[in-house]
Amino acid sequence: MPYYNKCEVCGANLDPGERCDCDRPQFLTVSALARRWSVSADLVYDILKSGTLRALKLGGTTWRIPLAAVEEYEQKSMTGRSSGGQQKRPTANAKKPVLRI
Repeated sequence: MPYYNKCEVCGANLDPGERCDCDRPQFLTVSALARRWSVSADLVYDILKSGTLRALKLGGTTWRIPLAAVEEYEQKSMTGRSSGGQQKRPTANAKKPVLRI
């Protein structure tokens, strides 16, 4: 189904008449980021757990992703693809620390 609207705050793709649930423009939820990228929430969780995208983990299962980190990740991903070079995949030992609050 084609998307007709984009959230002005987080850039998520929205169905006609749908309101975005992002209430703080500086952070995105996993579901808001999944909608922005048109991917599953499971894929976003995998990226977060790999440590390639900076995020805050609040408690056991709640994540908040800084919008600046999302934009940085998107820029690196687009730059890596457009340059023709292969991106390095993170290894199990190269995880970035997660800030727990």
